[in-house]
Amino acid sequence: MNWFSNLKIKNKITFAYGILIVFFAVNSVVVYLNNSDVHDKTEIAIEKHQQVRFLENSIASQNLWNKQLLESIINGKEFTGQLDPTKCGFGSWYHSTTAPEGISVESWKNMGEEHNKFHNEAKTVNNLIKSKTDTAEVLNYYNNNVSNLVDKVNNEIGFISQTMSKNAETVTDELEGINASTNTTILILGFIVILIAVLLIRTTVNAVSKPINIVIERVKQLQAVCITNLGNG
Repeated sequence: MNWFSNLKIKNKITFAYGILIVFFAVNSVVVYLNNSDVHDKTEIAIEKHQQVRFLENSIASQNLWNKQLLESIINGKEFTGQLDPTKCGFGSWYHSTTAPEGISVESWKNMGEEHNKFHNEAKTVNNLIKSKTDTAEVLNYYNNNVSNLVDKVNNEIGFISQTMSKNAETVTDELEGINASTNTTILILGFIVILIAVLLIRTTVNAVSKPINIVIERVKQLQAVCITNLGNG
């Protein structure tokens, strides 16, 4: 490192600290980028888990809806549940989003159509109740046109829920991988920074001490010459 030895002391110190600052900056950038990725993945994972819980609740809600419709038929009372397929909890969500990852567009579309159909068939059931149609006839219509569709849609919602749950687990695994990678990167960069710091400090100390030692040695030589001259005088 002859070029380094030829630098002035001020420039040597500035250079040494500059190298350290660069590595600290690189380390900070790497950590920032990884943290940003972690933040994005975390948001995705949270959203997917929330949707899974929503879908599980939707199945329970539709089962309750189905039970209440059946009770209305048996009791001969008008059904007061939601009959608009776009305004129930699942329907509102379905019409506000697109097919989740892992679900084909065709399957997604068919489920929406079946969901709309059982709500519309429930309207017919309700009209039969209000028109005082024979309970057995209404039950027969319900069993043929509503009940099976509700079960089918719930099974499809369950499949979507499982698929989204697996997607959420995949994102979670990716998060763990990013965290492990970040920790490894920080350790490696930290080791490199420490190693470079030690080397630069050693080089800087040697570079600074060398001219000082030369000056000290020359002073000693001058002292020796002076003492010799005084002795001869």
